[in-house]
Amino acid sequence: MNSMNHHKIWTRDFVAICLSSFFIFLNFYMLATTLPQYVSERLSASGQQMGLVITVYVLAAVIMRPLAGQWVDRYGKIA
Repeated sequence: MNSMNHHKIWTRDFVAICLSSFFIFLNFYMLATTLPQYVSERLSASGQQMGLVITVYVLAAVIMRPLAGQWVDRYGKIA
């Protein structure tokens, strides 16, 4: 009666992709919260400079994500 094919979602590849995505975003947010403190303490930056550093970091991350996806799509298929 039910003609739908049943596929498992919790495959090894799915779990690996989920874990890698989790650790990438964890790394991003950990850096986003500690980078201003590092710039302030180690480089003696002002509040404006800390804001500029975190803004550049976030913008670079947002701009690089689609480009990295295209590069992986294009050059990852060579092997």
